[in-house]
This record gives sequence, structure tokens and C-alpha cells, in this order.
Amino acid sequence: MRLQAVALALCVAAVAAPSVAQNAPPTRKTGWWDISVRVMGVTSKIQVCTDPATEKLYPSVAGNPGDDCTPAVTTRTAPGWTFETSCKTPQGPARTTGTVQGDFQSGYKVAAATQAPGVPFKVPVTIEGRYVGDCPSPRVAGDMVMGGKVTNLLKSHP
Repeated sequence: MRLQAVALALCVAAVAAPSVAQNAPPTRKTGWWDISVRVMGVTSKIQVCTDPATEKLYPSVAGNPGDDCTPAVTTRTAPGWTFETSCKTPQGPARTTGTVQGDFQSGYKVAAATQAPGVPFKVPVTIEGRYVGDCPSPRVAGDMVMGGKVTNLLKSHP
């Protein structure tokens, strides 16, 4: 279970590092998104109320501001985008590569794999985002609900 938690953190950080390519995927439509993150057979559900400020800090494809990740290098492909990034860990660099598909207005899908130091295999991750509509009251831009707990990404950003 600890490996799954580490894998989830690394994958979300890597998939979430700001993109440096001009052909980067578009930002998500402003509003309420249901996001499913599957790592090594375990699925976590997240809901996010996003807006342009949230997308700038926490893009759908790209490490979180506190993570020590390189910006994701993205390349436009016929069905979507490919990306790769690396995050520093105490054990050494963890490299993530993957693909992204979708219109970011109604949904998107990320399929990625992370090679972490000390792990003899690539850790697969699948992220699926589905636009639900306007953010429900009392949710505001930046609110993220995970495991029944609410955190505001904009307020928690240093």
C-alpha cells in the first residue's frame, strides 16, 4: 500500500509539472470536474472546481508547485499529446512518460508510467477527467475534494 501511495504522489505530481511546449494541451473548461486516478489497480476519486487561476498553478497535464519536477515536455500527436517529465525524490529522479487525449471541455484521459528509483518496474497510472458543470455551492475556484476532505489549492499555494 505504501508503494501505491508513493506511486500516486509521483504520478500526479509529474502529470499535474507545467508544460513548456507551445503545443501543450489546452486548459480544462472552468467548472466542476470529476477526476479518477488509477494507480496499480487502485482508483482514487477527486473533484476539482477549476478556473484560469487554478489551471495556471495546477494544469491538467504538467508537478505541483511544491514538487521538485522538471516542466513537462509535450509534443502534439494526431490523437492528442505525449509528455515526459522527471521529479526529484530522496532516492533519485523518477521519470514519467505518457499520453493525453481529449478536448478539455467535456473530458480528457491521461495514460502514463513512472519509473521510480528502487522500483523494478514502471508504475502505471490512468487519469480520467469528466466535466460535470458549474461548481456546486459552496465550492469555489481552487476547491479540491479528495477522500471527503476539502482543500483549496489556491489558498494552500505558497
